[in-house]
Amino acid sequence: MDLKECAAQLTVEGNESWQESYVEIIKTYAEEGRVNGLEYDGSAFKLAYVLYQEILNYVSPYRSAYFTPLSVAKQMIKAANVQEGEIVLDPCAGIGALLALARAAGGRPCGYEIQNHFIIASTYIGKMYISPTDFVNYPLKETNYVQPDVILLNPPSGSQQGYKDITGKFLERIIELYKKARVVALLPLGYFSRKAGKASQQVMTRGYDITSVVNLRNPYALKPYVKSKMAIYCLDLT
Repeated sequence: MDLKECAAQLTVEGNESWQESYVEIIKTYAEEGRVNGLEYDGSAFKLAYVLYQEILNYVSPYRSAYFTPLSVAKQMIKAANVQEGEIVLDPCAGIGALLALARAAGGRPCGYEIQNHFIIASTYIGKMYISPTDFVNYPLKETNYVQPDVILLNPPSGSQQGYKDITGKFLERIIELYKKARVVALLPLGYFSRKAGKASQQVMTRGYDITSVVNLRNPYALKPYVKSKMAIYCLDLT
């Protein structure tokens, strides 16, 4: 059985527990380096990514969720220039690939995620704790959230969680909560030059410095889930 067949089997009509089966596959591979009956040879992160992309072909409510490709994640980490001991936050952490790379660079990872199966998978793959928190809606207060040095962001896109522009909502929330962080965000190319929403206006009117824009080696790396050309934006909120 290959990944495509496995994904189809996990998401057959009437199977509402594909998330648990997905986590079990990741757990087995992370612990044993193999999955019985599944033709795959690679890392646990890669397996989690590829299998989920295949699952998206069968589970329509989750088509707007996607992982950061590892090649793009590595570019983001390089752009972030994480220093030893810095606190690195990913507010939509998924399976924790960005945070794992940040930790390998010397950072101290901290993440939020709302999809429970991703949180559980991250504990097996990256051996890290990601908080089950709805970042854009949860009333975070100074007493219960960490102040990061670096924020890594590959936000969801489109209309989600009751917002027409969920990308903008993530940026608004970051600007609201964090005053001294470097932000490295994967966004549509030209995002801050559009007649955009509140988040773009806040970046411009408050004088936050867009320190650099890094072009991706493949600007369409997120297709088919995001059709726009993408780039890495580095912002300084200090």
